[in-house]
Amino acid sequence: MSIVTSKELADAVGVSVRRIQQYVKQGMPGKVTRDRYTYEVCKAWIDDRRRDDASPPMTLNDERQRLARVQADSWEIKLQATRGVLMLVATHEQHLRGVFAATKSSMNAWVSRATNAVDRSDRQRLADEVLTDIERRVESMCGNAASGIELTPSKIRNAGRLGG
Repeated sequence: MSIVTSKELADAVGVSVRRIQQYVKQGMPGKVTRDRYTYEVCKAWIDDRRRDDASPPMTLNDERQRLARVQADSWEIKLQATRGVLMLVATHEQHLRGVFAATKSSMNAWVSRATNAVDRSDRQRLADEVLTDIERRVESMCGNAASGIELTPSKIRNAGRLGG
């Protein structure tokens, strides 16, 4: 690793000494001491920087085409939402909040009933009732999408063992 001055570094990479100082302010690594730099590290950083800056700027025509594509995509999304093909995120979130609120209330009811139950068969019966209630509420909120969901105590226990 060779140590060079800012003047030597500037001459080697083809920039001014002032530009080297600007690079240092922008975070160029390789500064050893005052006005001393590690040539290889600085050269690699400057080359990377030049590659990033080498992309051509957009022309006005390119920018207009990009804007037209963005606007067309936006209108397409709105049209699909209007037709019912696409569900907006806010609508989906509101729907899920309802599902989770129903699930939470069913689980809270189950916990309060299960703590009062003494017999194991009563606890199992209550668990089955709660799962049936949750299944019914999820199906009523989700419609056909949840009709294939089957919540049984054994499936829930097995899912819990598998970590899912």
